[in-house]
Amino acid sequence: MYRIRVWDNFHYQDDDEAYWLKEEFETEEEAVERAKQIVYESCKDVGFELAKYTMFGDDPVVLGPPDVPRVMFSGREYAREVCGS
Repeated sequence: MYRIRVWDNFHYQDDDEAYWLKEEFETEEEAVERAKQIVYESCKDVGFELAKYTMFGDDPVVLGPPDVPRVMFSGREYAREVCGS
């Protein structure tokens, strides 16, 4: 199963401010799509301004099962696509 941990850019690297989504996903693709939704909503909340997203937005990380080395998804990179650079 794939899971998503969401960090708040305003509290960068503060594990106390991060949370796990309750949802779990069968596939990497499903988890990445959900992470993209989180970033999109966060960008929308800050007026699609990249600078504001990097200060205040939600930054999800997709974590796979132990046998999956790393899921290639970056909330910040996706925010650049959504908001523009």
